[in-house]
Amino acid sequence: MRPCIVTLGHRENKRAENALFYGVYQDSSVRQALLIGETGGQISAPVAVVEINRKLLSVNLSRVEFTDTVGDVG
Repeated sequence: MRPCIVTLGHRENKRAENALFYGVYQDSSVRQALLIGETGGQISAPVAVVEINRKLLSVNLSRVEFTDTVGDVG
């Protein structure tokens, strides 16, 4: 686990929370065809799993900023 800051909320309700980063995982869901001629299928995308206030959350990868120095190039 790595320490990080996660940005939660939207627009004027944005806030930064200290968190622990668990890893990157694949989230997927089934898309149903609703209209005639439309095709269904599976949608998948990578997500970050983080712990905030003893709860696990999945968030968009771009909302995670690491606060340690592991992996710094220099």
